[in-house]
Amino acid sequence: MIGLDGRPTVVVPVGMSTTMGSCVGRIVRGVRFPQPVGGPVEIVVPLQFEMVRATRKEALPAQPSLDDLTSGMEAIRTQVVACGRGLGKTISLWVRIAPDGKVVDASVQGAVEPDAAACMVRVARTATFAPSQRGTATSYPFTLDLP
Repeated sequence: MIGLDGRPTVVVPVGMSTTMGSCVGRIVRGVRFPQPVGGPVEIVVPLQFEMVRATRKEALPAQPSLDDLTSGMEAIRTQVVACGRGLGKTISLWVRIAPDGKVVDASVQGAVEPDAAACMVRVARTATFAPSQRGTATSYPFTLDLP
């Protein structure tokens, strides 16, 4: 029920545990609705909840899969190649991946101009990978365009 001041006066959660109902009731009571015209208004709002399991560290793989590593590196391919455009060689980009899937260290393996290498390292640090228990380190080849 929405009172004349726009605040819920009665909240009746149905079909959920007492704990969940109490939580939903507190949240709904904190909502301000437009003030009803002509008196209090009764509304019925169906809510749908989906159970989400928290990801426990033990449920994660020990390290990202080969597919995860490939996806993460392929996602930055365009930017890496743009950094080394015109060099006409194949380089390897080495990354250390933390358990949360973020790159914490990167370097270019192969002779590359310092500006191009710095650009590639900046790009590599933006890559993201699937979370894992331990993270990993890997190298990935990129062929740079000819001039």
